[in-house]
Amino acid sequence: MKSIAMSVALLITLTLAQTASAATIDVGALGDNGWVSTDTRINGVNATTPAEIAQRIDFTNVAGTGAVQLLSPTASDKATIARVDTTTGFGTLDSLFTAEYSWFKDSPVGAAAPALKLGLQTSEYVGSPSGRIGEQDWDKVLIYEPYDNPNAGTTPVGTWVTQSIDADNGTWWMFSRESTTATGVINAPHNSLTLNDWFADGTWGSILQNSTIVQVQLGVGSGNSDMVGYVDYLETSALDGGMRNDFGAAAVVPEPSSFVLLGLGAIGLAGYGWRRRQSKS
Repeated sequence: MKSIAMSVALLITLTLAQTASAATIDVGALGDNGWVSTDTRINGVNATTPAEIAQRIDFTNVAGTGAVQLLSPTASDKATIARVDTTTGFGTLDSLFTAEYSWFKDSPVGAAAPALKLGLQTSEYVGSPSGRIGEQDWDKVLIYEPYDNPNAGTTPVGTWVTQSIDADNGTWWMFSRESTTATGVINAPHNSLTLNDWFADGTWGSILQNSTIVQVQLGVGSGNSDMVGYVDYLETSALDGGMRNDFGAAAVVPEPSSFVLLGLGAIGLAGYGWRRRQSKS
């Protein structure tokens, strides 16, 4: 009986400690939690080897905060990390979509900041519309750029910024890789539309709404230069049930609250043993 009680107490303590430290998913390198490099370019050429990718993507620290660094020195460079699922996708794009991410940049005020992108397979997708790495899996991509939200060219330098997005807040422009309607950059205007406004659009609404999200991307570049950006975390309804993906995080160390819980568990076990000894005396 005593061993059972001790086991139960220990299990409860460990469970509480785990809960206290499981608020985020740590992503300390490419490959963690399915994050990969997609459509990363050096002088316009796709980076394919780890050494090439490391020239544009690095997991580092900024002012003590874990982050992933994304570099785009010239307009022909690009650095993109993504989660990709072309089998079942990450669900459908609808009015319940939410996202939040934190970014930082060392690049000039006029340079763009790290963007959030959603690669979509719509009713117009016929398969592999592009030969470029990272673009074969979608026919539309919606692009949220802090540069355009709300005032182009005014994204701050040297400070962390948190972007919170939902179907009515935050505007997206669209690139259509493949379409029976139009091909190329679709902007109305470049500041573009909220998700709900896209869904209400007479041309694109029926195509975009309830399309399948097959890529969730974070990136810099593609027409922009002098970009040195960092992303601390992303949490979105499209991934991991909304759990936070924390980039560049150090190895998991129990939070102070976890140590308190462990201490309480130890005290409880000691008290149980003392009472048992007293009852026998």
